[in-house]
Amino acid sequence: MRSLFSDKNRLLGSKGKLLVVITIGLIVIAQCALGATTFVSGLVPDWNQPYQYPPQVGSNNGGPGRDPLAGVVNQWNAWCAPTSAANLAGHWTDYHGAPVADTTPFDSSTVMWETGPSWQDYLADAVPALSPPTRPSPQFMPGPLPASPTDIGWYMDTNFMIPYDDGSGNLMGGFFFPDPPNPRNGPHAGTYVKDIHIGLANYLNSTVQ
Repeated sequence: MRSLFSDKNRLLGSKGKLLVVITIGLIVIAQCALGATTFVSGLVPDWNQPYQYPPQVGSNNGGPGRDPLAGVVNQWNAWCAPTSAANLAGHWTDYHGAPVADTTPFDSSTVMWETGPSWQDYLADAVPALSPPTRPSPQFMPGPLPASPTDIGWYMDTNFMIPYDDGSGNLMGGFFFPDPPNPRNGPHAGTYVKDIHIGLANYLNSTVQ
């Protein structure tokens, strides 16, 4: 009986020590996380991916909405990197006064969907149905930057070779960095990691040239 009781005490003691260790570990992790956190001052936009904005006639807050065609890849999905960059550019403009995004503070846009490249801090530049493209054709770096800035996704080569579903026959893609020995990116949804940083840099260079 004493032996069983002693074993039980040892077991409870082990559990107690484990609980203390776990608690201390969580406190240390929390302190490290808070110590490494930098809070941004001022307004920071919270744009979402373009397909999450349903059409709104006469409103600058409308977007393409979800793709109505079953089984067709939405060209405005997998837009994570350009969306994050547009939020960053909007913060630089709205709070710091840097002329790298549109001049309308979040949560509105300077232009309506399909009317200009600066929709939601240059988040996406739509191609109106059956009309000439407003986005430049995909090209290699270090070719010339567009005469006028276009959406950030173009500079990051997001969704390269995914067709528009608006009947225009145009394709997505943009200004991509060659990946030796491959001369160009293959067809893909989303954004290659290698194109995010350089794409954002080229977008910023395009806005100040």
